[in-house]
Amino acid sequence: MCPSPKSGGQSGGVNISGVVGSVGGDIVGGNKGLDEEGVRRVFREELSAIATAKGVPEASLRAVLDKLGETRVPLEEIPARLAAAADELIRLRADLTRLRNDRPELATLRARASALIDQGEFDAARVVLREGREAARALRKELSRSEAGFLADEARVNMLQLDYDAALENFVEASHLDPDNCWIWIDLGDLWILLGSLAKTEQAFRAALKAALVNEDDRDLSVSHGKIGDVQRAQGNLPAALTSYQASHGIFKRLAQADPGNAGWQRDLSVSHGKIGDVQVEQGNLPAALTSYQASLAIRERLAQADPGNAGWQRNLSVSYGRVAMIEAQQGARNDALNAFQQGREIVAQLSQQSPDNATLRNDLAWFDRQISAQQD
Repeated sequence: MCPSPKSGGQSGGVNISGVVGSVGGDIVGGNKGLDEEGVRRVFREELSAIATAKGVPEASLRAVLDKLGETRVPLEEIPARLAAAADELIRLRADLTRLRNDRPELATLRARASALIDQGEFDAARVVLREGREAARALRKELSRSEAGFLADEARVNMLQLDYDAALENFVEASHLDPDNCWIWIDLGDLWILLGSLAKTEQAFRAALKAALVNEDDRDLSVSHGKIGDVQRAQGNLPAALTSYQASHGIFKRLAQADPGNAGWQRDLSVSHGKIGDVQVEQGNLPAALTSYQASLAIRERLAQADPGNAGWQRNLSVSYGRVAMIEAQQGARNDALNAFQQGREIVAQLSQQSPDNATLRNDLAWFDRQISAQQD
């Protein structure tokens, strides 16, 4: 057990206040022949006996006395100050050497600090203790991140079982434990969409944006901008949505240009073109929308050609053909629109042959058939 700071200076039946007090009394009150430095010299000479009586290292107690001298503490206060310092040294050393469930690196830091204190190297000990504090803080953050990860996974399990209230509670707690985790905020925002609160959704996505900025993660930053744009578009704020989508697009464009062989970056860039085009359609700016959709189509053509067995790339390409065709049809370019619809249908027909039970592909095929029929009328 750690000695109480109010133990009155007791250690092994020896009262250090009495030891130092008797020395101090003789010197301060009775010896008129010594000057102030002489008095302090006597105190230093008595330190060995005091340290032995109390069971503390002489070097550490001497460092305390030196500091008392530097600060010109009145002589009559030194005995009590030394007594208190000895008690504090005992308590401090006991605390540093007590068995703890610390990680090895933290135990090592405690041992280093304790050794430096025994040597009277208080400044160096303080540096080591601060190092330990930073290490413990990092550990606490690491454990918080781990707990947040478990909570987020539990939330996803709850979502699979459609228990959205439990999932919400999990994600909220996880976001408090790891506020710099962008994807916990994004998952929380997506859940708020299911729960019908665009305001809460936007708050979560803006927290994701903040986390992405803290982490300096460009992809997370771009995804967050895009998510915010989705909310703004749903709220009918098309100018703000376009600004957010363009911010997202700018980052994806830079990433894709830096690594042209990264299919993921290329896919993200194609999606950002499409989102910008969607807003431009709603704003009635069909020429700009067509340009955006064609840019998305060009990227998806390259991805599909590079990996013809990837059904996801192929379907994305069919969607792009459909978007381009719709704009061309609205602009009166019937032949161009018909050609794009037919190219999209051909892709979907091939995919349907490979997956005849896929309802989504059947619906896609029916949609293309209707559009083609409308252009041929």
